[in-house]
Amino acid sequence: MILMAEPASGAIPRVPGELRDFTNRVDPGPIGEEREAIEEKAELPLRWEAALDAFQAGSILPKYLVKRYHDLYVACRREECDRFHADITDCDYDWYLRAV
Repeated sequence: MILMAEPASGAIPRVPGELRDFTNRVDPGPIGEEREAIEEKAELPLRWEAALDAFQAGSILPKYLVKRYHDLYVACRREECDRFHADITDCDYDWYLRAV
């Protein structure tokens, strides 16, 4: 599931997922002990583009968010991603100057 930098967008994928689990009576598993270490099994994409591809290919969220909103969300985030990557960072500039 994709989680963006802003807190509000992180809630978007979570709420329909919880609703789906509640509606389908999915067993959440045993409750852990207090201060017990939790092992995460989900692997999230490391790159923004891969996360957007996974979000766009998803079949659950369009049912809950309305497909038009889902598509608009992807389009806006892709534009934001393109703008972000079009900016030359200080790190990129420093690496370039070391190479030439």
